[in-house]
Amino acid sequence: IYEGFIRDLNAATTYQMGLRGTTDSILDLGALGMVEVKGIVIDVFAPVAGLQGLKKIDFISIVATGFDLASFTIDASTYVNIHNPSNLTLKIGDLNLTAVADFTSKAVAGHAVIKGLTLAPGDNRVIATASVGFDGAGGDLANAILGSTDPIPFNMMAFDDATFNIALNTGLNELQTTVILPPDLLGGAPGANPPYSITDMALKLLPSTVDD
Repeated sequence: IYEGFIRDLNAATTYQMGLRGTTDSILDLGALGMVEVKGIVIDVFAPVAGLQGLKKIDFISIVATGFDLASFTIDASTYVNIHNPSNLTLKIGDLNLTAVADFTSKAVAGHAVIKGLTLAPGDNRVIATASVGFDGAGGDLANAILGSTDPIPFNMMAFDDATFNIALNTGLNELQTTVILPPDLLGGAPGANPPYSITDMALKLLPSTVDD
């Protein structure tokens, strides 16, 4: 049941959530005293906004990049915004996504991980760490990251190792999402780097600051 709920919630624009059971109630009748009513039947449904596949993940900036010569991969930490269209807070934990060349072939091009993910309703700005190999399906993607003059689609899917929660993985196994990376991602193209620099920062002490 839980797996089906997560799967439907992930895909749905609107999810009908039901509450069924019985409850007891105590009525305050004023001068007549208190009356206890047992076994009140509850059978209600309420619409809940679904996750819509978490389709809206936007690239913000590069945090750090590097090359792993041992595994021959490009490694990058990026600042992204994940929009949660639902009104539910989801405590996912570490989310591991597989980068694929396309959603049809599902040929693995790399991996991405978001540590300790909790999705609150609305926008969630988080750090995503990705690794893309030069071999196999990752070759075209890696070369595009190194110097494409066009925006780069970074396709990601959730497989059965997406989280440490087996039941949650079953519900997320239809998750497919794409982040559009800016061209010349590692070459300092406009929009690739943070809108600030460490050299732009300064520390100012207030006159009221006590020097110990």
